[in-house]
Order: sequence, then structure tokens, then C-alpha cells
Amino acid sequence: MIRAVPNENIIYPILDLIRKEVRQITPDSSLGMPNVKLYREHPLDKDTVTSIELTYESGHVEQVTLGLGNDDVNTYPENMRKQEYEYYRHFRLNYVVITFLSPSSDVITDYYIGLDYAKDGNLEGNKVVKR
Repeated sequence: MIRAVPNENIIYPILDLIRKEVRQITPDSSLGMPNVKLYREHPLDKDTVTSIELTYESGHVEQVTLGLGNDDVNTYPENMRKQEYEYYRHFRLNYVVITFLSPSSDVITDYYIGLDYAKDGNLEGNKVVKR
């Protein structure tokens, strides 16, 4: 099974931009070091990370949810090999949701980052929506 697609790494600069914005709007400019908790709740693979929770010394919480897999075969590559089907259906990164919470659990900001793939399966772009 294909496990990682290097071009999905485009998500990291987007997450950095969102974190920069969060730090600008957070009244406490010193969040401190986070404690990180990984959730591995994928129904087909107990090792696959599905979400991350960062709890900062300030009490702020950052939740990152990874949207993996997609049942819409129209989004799969045109020349997909049969052995790749399960990867696209259950494991390919399709979106990321990042939510930043105050110490009192109020939502400070919430973003949806959708990944757009070309017909050859390569990542061609993304859309970022502040919700």
C-alpha cells in the first residue's frame, strides 16, 4: 500500500500561516510550549494519526484534524493502479481542520483547508476557509 505522498507537505506552510495569525489575535502572546497528544483513530490502521491536540502552558488548545480518504471515485487519479485504490479511498489526505481554543474552551479561530488534486493524482492546490 502507498502510505505517504510527499506533495501533501504543502499543508505545513499553511498551518504555519494560521498559527502566525492565531498568535497575533491571542491576547496572551506567550503561549508557552505545548504538550502534544496524537490520536490514532483510523478504522483500518491503528498507526495512522487522525488528529493532534496541542495544549499550551497558557491553557490554549490547538486541535488539528486530518481528513483521510474519500469515497468519491471521481477525485481519484485517472490512471490509478488497482493496488492504489485502498490508499485513495482510506488514507489520502483530503483536508485539514485546525481549531484554536481559549483556556475557557471558546473557539478563537477555526479553519478548513481543502486539498485539490489533479487528475494525475498530484496535489495542485488548496483552499483555506476561515469558518
